[in-house]
Amino acid sequence: MKKNLFYLLILMVLAAVAYFAFKKDEPLFARDDANFKIENTSDITKIFLSDPGVGNIKLTKNSDGVWIVNDKYRARQDWVVFLLEGMAQQNATQMVPKSAHNTTVKALAGNSVKVEVFQGDKKTHAYFVAKDPSRDNLTVMLNIKEDGTNAPRPFLVSCGHGGTFLGVRYRTDIEDWRDKRIFLFASDELSTIEIEYPKKPEASFTINMQPKPAVLPSLDTGTVNELRLKKYLSFYDKLFCMGFENDYILKDTFVRAFEPFAKVKVTASDGESHSLSTYYRQVNKTTHNVITVNGKQYDGDSFFGLYDNEDFMLISSLTAQKILRERQEFFTAEKTVTPAN
Repeated sequence: MKKNLFYLLILMVLAAVAYFAFKKDEPLFARDDANFKIENTSDITKIFLSDPGVGNIKLTKNSDGVWIVNDKYRARQDWVVFLLEGMAQQNATQMVPKSAHNTTVKALAGNSVKVEVFQGDKKTHAYFVAKDPSRDNLTVMLNIKEDGTNAPRPFLVSCGHGGTFLGVRYRTDIEDWRDKRIFLFASDELSTIEIEYPKKPEASFTINMQPKPAVLPSLDTGTVNELRLKKYLSFYDKLFCMGFENDYILKDTFVRAFEPFAKVKVTASDGESHSLSTYYRQVNKTTHNVITVNGKQYDGDSFFGLYDNEDFMLISSLTAQKILRERQEFFTAEKTVTPAN
């Protein structure tokens, strides 16, 4: 008898394990109340993020699988992945207690991001996400039902099995979402690179990629250093700005008042081109390295750049050094090191 009871207990345990194994991925709450988790994020084609106090973001996946922000700029693909990973793991754990309901809803009304998710032309999910974490670093979310009305109760939502706040993934500042790459061409897509130094024309040059990379005008003092040219071209695969400065209040005044010390124009094989004008930046409180040019002191850590006569950006000294080489450098042989006897 005891033996049979033992086997019965084992069967009950196995049955319970099997039940929860098959039920663990099923939602705890009705879809209309808590439709937050998105199973197949690879099917998402469009995402709207709206925060009246900051801005509106539209993320669209194009036919090449590349995400575009606000129909204009290439999005930071790593940020999109970060957002999609959160969408796939966000699970409603419990309703916000009734005692906190009114306070929570009021907070959401003034401090949240409205999210709308599309798969093809169909809106599959819509909800509000609180911008500040709740207790245990959980995220408050309020579902928007298919008829456009709000669900009756907000929920506390976890990311996977941990208390990771999800609100940081739902940013609505355009500068956070824009790809910071400069010249969105791979080196094998380039047709010409033009570098102009208005105050030093003898250092200016053009690189023509066809039929083979050549630096023009050439120098009579030697042939092109092929190794150096190849390394220079490879830099164009991964050039990034430090950030965009379009909110800089003196942007337009600065561009009118100062002449760029270097101008870059890059053209791809399909004819698309982009330009970058580079300016010295005044010494400021973040300056560590000061450079002197024609008797004037400037920030040696970074430079201002005007991209396509539209975007004002900050460029690191290291990035500027990669791009802004002088013509004679490509006709200089590598130094040879003589072994010591």
